[in-house]
Amino acid sequence: MTEPAKKKVIEVYQDVNVSEVTVQSNEITISSTGVQGPKGETGQTGQVGPQGATGPEGPQGPPGQGATTLSYSFEQQSDSASWSIIHNLGYRPAVTVQDYGKITIEGEINHIDASNLTITFSAPISGYAYLS
Repeated sequence: MTEPAKKKVIEVYQDVNVSEVTVQSNEITISSTGVQGPKGETGQTGQVGPQGATGPEGPQGPPGQGATTLSYSFEQQSDSASWSIIHNLGYRPAVTVQDYGKITIEGEINHIDASNLTITFSAPISGYAYLS
């Protein structure tokens, strides 16, 4: 017949954070983590490591599209109260009109479409129209 198991009683008299209890034959070991201590100072930063090798150059990309016209200059040589301008810019540009003396002239601008416009003046005039 086998001996009945003996009970062992352990009393803890303090608040203890028990992290491990080990039982070996007649010996009981209680491990505690205890209270965490204050944080230590930060150490020095280490040296920067060596730079890696540069990789090979990539292949050349495809050729780009040619530059598009961003402006257009028009000259009206004879005096006229209405100028018709075909500029083919593909958009409705801003327009500045100047006479041959480089004085800016106001006129009514009518964009017919993205490539054509007319400028109407109160009196016949000649000069330049700058479109951008």
